[in-house]
Amino acid sequence: MNRKAWSAVAIAVGLCGGQVAFAQSSLGTGTDATSARAHIKASTDSVAAALVEVITPSDTVAPMVRHGAEPRLLRELAANPDLSSLEETYPGITAAVQQAALASIEQIVTRGYPSLAARQRDLLATEFTPKELTELLAFLSGPAARHMSALEREAVHGQAGSSNLAQLGDKSAQGNLTSQDLRTAMPQPHFEKLSPLEVAEINKFSVSPTGRKYTAFIPRWTGVLSGWINEIAPSGQAELRNVVLNTVNSYTAMHSKK
Repeated sequence: MNRKAWSAVAIAVGLCGGQVAFAQSSLGTGTDATSARAHIKASTDSVAAALVEVITPSDTVAPMVRHGAEPRLLRELAANPDLSSLEETYPGITAAVQQAALASIEQIVTRGYPSLAARQRDLLATEFTPKELTELLAFLSGPAARHMSALEREAVHGQAGSSNLAQLGDKSAQGNLTSQDLRTAMPQPHFEKLSPLEVAEINKFSVSPTGRKYTAFIPRWTGVLSGWINEIAPSGQAELRNVVLNTVNSYTAMHSKK
C-alpha cells in the first residue's frame, strides 16, 4: 500500500476512533439512543472495513489465488490432448489459452472480493469492541506490522510458498479448502530481517489483551477466507472452461490459413 493510502488509513483511525468515543458518550434513551447506536455501528463498520483492507488488501487477494491456481491450471492444459494437437497447427495457442485463463482467474476473484470483504468486516465488527478495532488498526497499519506483512508475502511468493499454494489450488478446485490448510501452507518468513525495535513493538502488542484476542481470532478469519474460496470455485471453474473454449475458437479463427 502506498504512502498516500497509509495516510488515509491513519486518518481513518483518528476520525473513526473519535466518532466511536463521542457516540458512546452520547447514549441516551428513545430516538436519541437509537441514533447514537446507529452512529456507533457506522463508525465500527468503518474501522472494520479499513482493517479488512490492511489484513487482506484487495490488490493482493487476486494475485495470491492466481498464484495458487497456476500450477494446477498449467498442468491440466499441458495434459490436454486436444490442445496439444492444436498446437501443431496453431503454434502459440497453448500460451494464449494459459494467459487468458490466468487473467480470468484474477477477474473472478476481483469480482468476488467485495463479498469477502463484507463478511470479514462484519466478523471483525461482531468480535471486537470499537476500542479494540481502533487498536488493531493502529498496530497493523504501523511500520513494524507492515514490514512483517511484507516478509510474509515474500515468503508466500518464494519457492516453498509456491509449492504450498499449488497444494491449496488443488484443494480449492475440489471445494474442500479449510482454515487449517491456509494456516499450515504459510512458509516460515524471514523474520530475522525485522529490526530489534520492530520485534519489540510486535511482541508488546502480541501480549496485550487486544493482541492476544486477535491471535485467537485468526482461525476464524482464515475460515471465512477458505469458505469464500470454496464458494467461488465451482462457478469459477465453469467460467474458466468457457474462457478456454472462446480463446481456442478466436485463436484458431484468427490464425486459420485462408
